[in-house]
Amino acid sequence: MDRRILRPLQAGLLAFGAPLGWLFIRLAQGVNLQTEIMENLGLYLYMLIGTLVVFIMYGFYVGQKEQIISDLAVRDGLTKTYNHRYFVERLEQSVSQSIRKSSPLSLVYFDLDYFKRVNDLYGHPKGDEVLIGVVSCVSSCIRQYDTFARLGGEEFAILMPDVDLEKAASVSQRICQQVEKLVFLKPEGGQFKISISVGVVQRQEGEGAAGLYARADQMLYLAKDRGRNCVVSQNDSNE
Repeated sequence: MDRRILRPLQAGLLAFGAPLGWLFIRLAQGVNLQTEIMENLGLYLYMLIGTLVVFIMYGFYVGQKEQIISDLAVRDGLTKTYNHRYFVERLEQSVSQSIRKSSPLSLVYFDLDYFKRVNDLYGHPKGDEVLIGVVSCVSSCIRQYDTFARLGGEEFAILMPDVDLEKAASVSQRICQQVEKLVFLKPEGGQFKISISVGVVQRQEGEGAAGLYARADQMLYLAKDRGRNCVVSQNDSNE
């Protein structure tokens, strides 16, 4: 759970300790429970509400800081996609889950075509803008619980649990088409476009994380060999 939600909830529960603690002290002094509550209801409500507000605000502050630290550990600083380390962990977990459930698992591996030219011609800030734009476009095409990660430079991967090859290839084709529609402005005026090359594979029987990743890399290589700006899956790699 997001720590910005978890910590305020925990703090809210702890806030009940203030009026309860004072009530226990009063009971230890021998007061009647019903009489104490009836005569001092306003005091107890004040203690509860005041403590709730303070604790929840502090809980949100702590949770926000913890979430930032957590995100820094697993997110790419520029694109906010997951980083390479987290992707490797999720790949292993997803493969294990696929084996356990006998469910499909697809991996999409892509990179930006001729991205070095963008940096060389228009500068690295414009290259960063392109990466962010492509990530935003791709994110709108996939499910929230797919794992979208930047593996390094202009290389990205998408883990799709419970998705077979046909569906993954269809989504990849849509991604490729949507990225091709993006338009970026040149610093000196004018426009330019970008494209991606995509490799798609589905986990085969008995295949582990390393084998799945290696085949996705091979499909990406074939996509580049076929002229880039295309999708190559394991089913059409021999065409």
